[in-house]
Amino acid sequence: GVDSIKSGMALRQARPDDGLICSSCTGTGKVPCFNCRGKGELPAGNRSVPCYICKGEKLWYCADCQATGMIRRKR
Repeated sequence: GVDSIKSGMALRQARPDDGLICSSCTGTGKVPCFNCRGKGELPAGNRSVPCYICKGEKLWYCADCQATGMIRRKR
């Protein structure tokens, strides 16, 4: 696969022959943020502030497939 850098993390681009599509992220490599539960913001008194983990993007890297979108087949 080809390595690329995105948002400061090295991501390995999956090839179709590498394995099966990850069921946790449905192949996107991202899942709802665990910290804000996919809302993108956190309560702070009378207002909300952007989530400090996902920076308000609501998504985070899938740990099940290491953000590749693919699960390796067992050989």
